[in-house]
Amino acid sequence: VMTLKSAFLAMKKFDYSMFKEICKEVQPYKMPFQKLVCNLILNDELSIKYPPCPKYTRKWISAYIDAILAAKEPVFEGLLGAREKQQNLVESKNVRIYQPYKSFEVQFEEKSKPVFITIKTAASISSVSSWLWPGAFTLSDILISKPSLIRGKTVLELGAGTGLTASIMLNLSPKCVIVTDNDEESLERLEHNLEINSRRFGSIKKESFQSQQDNKPLYMIEYLDWCYFKASQITKLKPDIVVGSDLIYAPPMFDPLLNVIESCLYEAKVSSVILVCQVRSK
Repeated sequence: VMTLKSAFLAMKKFDYSMFKEICKEVQPYKMPFQKLVCNLILNDELSIKYPPCPKYTRKWISAYIDAILAAKEPVFEGLLGAREKQQNLVESKNVRIYQPYKSFEVQFEEKSKPVFITIKTAASISSVSSWLWPGAFTLSDILISKPSLIRGKTVLELGAGTGLTASIMLNLSPKCVIVTDNDEESLERLEHNLEINSRRFGSIKKESFQSQQDNKPLYMIEYLDWCYFKASQITKLKPDIVVGSDLIYAPPMFDPLLNVIESCLYEAKVSSVILVCQVRSK
């Protein structure tokens, strides 16, 4: 059910082959499993808080109902009601604009199963922080290939944007991942994406993700404006390592960024700073 939930929140198309693969030891079309789908996926706290778009949800439920009927099993009335509800939302003129999601399968270890990483971007290009920049993928690849860089450490990410790299880092056994950005929209998106991706560990609340040292949460979301920050903002977070991707794109921000990095190195005494950026001009 947790694998199905990850695919549902990632707005993955209902895949019969995947469904059969993950349901080898259960009877996915029987009434008990149908009720589990309703209770643990469609009516889950996270699905209600961050719902996929109604058209997708309607198609997902319809595909499952079709599979149940093909197996000549009765359909749980909760599923029928959920489909009708989504149909009404689709037809409603007041339905809000849903943000687009992008999903990636990430292989963390050679013989392990891939993990879904789901990222909400934006319905329109409202700011650079809503883009998935090339540097984020490169930085993620570096950290996956060398997990010892962040294992057991407090990681501070500058300009975290959509939270792609941070979501990757959650799977690499950090002590704590601290993501930062400088506008409310970005911070809300970070909270959304990190909550969705941290839920792959199970249906437990964010506050219960605690590292064994200092009682720190697995991740923290902080406002940080490079132009108006104070060194104390950095030191109180106690980072061990600083990472960032595609931060160098506007010349006026070079000096503020360097000031932040200097504070990390000389005030917070971080051990390493890893920055990845795309060369855009000479």
